[in-house]
Amino acid sequence: MQHRATFADLPVELCERIVLFAALQWAVEDKQSLARLARASRAIHALVKPILFDSVVVTARKVSKIHAVLRMFHFTRVLEVEPDLGRVGWDHLHACSSSFPNIDIFTGPLDALLILMPRSNPERIVTRDKVHFDTLFTPEWLDRGHFSRLTHLRIASRVGTLIFDTQVDPFESLRLTHIMLDLEYTVPWIANTITLLLGRLPKLQRLCLLVPTATRYKSLRDTLELYLSLHRETRVWIAMPPQCDCLHPMDIAYWLVGEMYYVS
Repeated sequence: MQHRATFADLPVELCERIVLFAALQWAVEDKQSLARLARASRAIHALVKPILFDSVVVTARKVSKIHAVLRMFHFTRVLEVEPDLGRVGWDHLHACSSSFPNIDIFTGPLDALLILMPRSNPERIVTRDKVHFDTLFTPEWLDRGHFSRLTHLRIASRVGTLIFDTQVDPFESLRLTHIMLDLEYTVPWIANTITLLLGRLPKLQRLCLLVPTATRYKSLRDTLELYLSLHRETRVWIAMPPQCDCLHPMDIAYWLVGEMYYVS
């Protein structure tokens, strides 16, 4: 009776092709099997070990270690950068920015995102920093193909103004389907932002407005009813951060929280 072939029975060259194909197509979650596989040979070990780091958290303590083993993170799919890296930590992040070319999900401060973007192109971005579309999605960056894979975005805004220049429209090339906007205050200007986003992002399916308290939740609904006429518009939702913060951005449920704001 013949036994099933294992990686130990296969030529190293074939093992390498299989491992690389799997790593490039999927974020492999079976870490125990990968760890056993890494012991098949030195060549396979060199391929498998980086795949074990498909999810990485960059902290002030870890960033220097990441800088020391740059090639280990080429298959990282989920990257979280903590905000307080310190001056030396930011220098290390600059130095290892090319080590994360295959990121699917980024979570962290805007400064870290801008460091990584020239060599990374994530599909989902979560940053709590206050951002304006005009300064992030510049024509120069978009022409270079940056953000060409971006479909899900969470950002913050102090007063709800995301777009300064309403005449220039570089956003039609964006593939954004889901936006979550953390609002610090509820003001009438948010109505203009919603109108601009709905009109200038052709692929947008869902715009979720996040407010920190139940009082501001009600205030936002009142503001929208007063200043915004959305006849049969089903893409605008309202939520509070705790509804999604217990989830991870890789979970589609993270992007589907909230209550639909709908005017019949």
